[in-house]
Amino acid sequence: SQDYLKTQDGLSIKINHQLLQLYFYGPDVVRVLKSPDSTLNIQESLSVIAKPSLIDFTVVEKDGLLELLTSSLKINIDLENG
Repeated sequence: SQDYLKTQDGLSIKINHQLLQLYFYGPDVVRVLKSPDSTLNIQESLSVIAKPSLIDFTVVEKDGLLELLTSSLKINIDLENG
């Protein structure tokens, strides 16, 4: 089963007890974090120093995919296996 929640700066998706978190840093930059269980322990990154941005994006669910659209990106996430 899968559940998703659109957040201020991205999307949080639970797929088969896994957690997938997407953070937008711009209309053409997204950071993807995945955890094998339903919790995500985000530690400070030495390579990512920017903060997530408020980006206008839409979410469409169709044909077993979750499609995220920004002005520059189209991201498809398989809802069966992430």
